[in-house]
Amino acid sequence: MLKFIRFMCVLLMVNVITVHAASLGRRAQATSSVTLKDFLHLDSLRVAVTRPGWAILTATQDALGPFSSVANIAANINLRRQLQDLNIPYVKVTGSYEGVSDGVSFIILAAESQARALGHEYHQDSILTTAGLLYDDGSITPADHSRDLFSPEAEKAEFYTTVREGLSFSVHLMFDDTRRRRRRRILAESSIR
Repeated sequence: MLKFIRFMCVLLMVNVITVHAASLGRRAQATSSVTLKDFLHLDSLRVAVTRPGWAILTATQDALGPFSSVANIAANINLRRQLQDLNIPYVKVTGSYEGVSDGVSFIILAAESQARALGHEYHQDSILTTAGLLYDDGSITPADHSRDLFSPEAEKAEFYTTVREGLSFSVHLMFDDTRRRRRRRILAESSIR
């Protein structure tokens, strides 16, 4: 009986989250050039990642231990609740780096400024958007969407996001450009002092 009750609770939670995301996705259409539905199918995903209005962020912090630590799980639950309270449409995804799961992340539909603020609030050094990796210090590692990867090739990339089983993507980031820009900024700042 207890197993049945647990099963029903999980089923109810999944349905509530699905309905919540669907209704918010419809509302977000007016303010974003993408919808959550665009991230759920391969054909529309290929276009969605190139359009503004979305970000990927998490509340997981290395300082709190592995992504499966109680502290990181609680932080991501708090982030999910805050997204709901702010009526920010989201879909829960997982991130992987070098073939190892990084745990829970969220694709959100929000203005870049709001996504940056949430990333900062949850102590993230960067968030991923259509522009690339936006760092908390204002620098960026730009994206080159002509080199993005999608299922099944995405799972072979150094890092990728899994939306659901069989649907993953990897935004190609131009890390060399970022290193040069950061080095120039650091040199400029040090010469001012």
